[in-house]
Amino acid sequence: MRTFVGIPIPATDKIKELLGILESWEGVKAVEPKNIHVTLKFMGNIEEEDVKEINRLLKETLRAFSPFTLSLKGTGFFPHRGNPKVVWIGIDQGRDVLEEMFNRVNKALSSFSPEEKKGFIPHVTVGRVKKKVKIKELVEKVESFLEEDFGSFSIRKVIFFRSKLTPEGPIYTPLREYTLK
Repeated sequence: MRTFVGIPIPATDKIKELLGILESWEGVKAVEPKNIHVTLKFMGNIEEEDVKEINRLLKETLRAFSPFTLSLKGTGFFPHRGNPKVVWIGIDQGRDVLEEMFNRVNKALSSFSPEEKKGFIPHVTVGRVKKKVKIKELVEKVESFLEEDFGSFSIRKVIFFRSKLTPEGPIYTPLREYTLK
């Protein structure tokens, strides 16, 4: 089963505004508002029997973290604005906590999924470029949100999700939830 560890983010009106623009853009697939999240660790395909041990490791690892505030600000692209494949919203406040959480989760789960070597860029994916688009116009529109505040959130839980890919888009099902204390 395909899985990841993430932090759900509620879609504010400002996030929905950006999602609406992306959804109306031919060649771009906007993320569903209910699926907005920060990915801490993409696990890929794991065996059903590994869920129990992954749960134990996550519970142990996340015990070190307390609730924290996360604020979203600005927009960007992966790999870069000249060849956008992913449109994202950046993380402002809470970035240091996310980086530490990523490092610990990445290390704890390395026996189930290779450690991420290219580093962690905290972000929230809001769209994927699926085919040729008018890049200049898309970049200009997304960059009009470059200094935008998308909201602040009290982060109190991390979720181990199952991700089922369908033609309509991914379906995320929580396998386990971890409350930060």
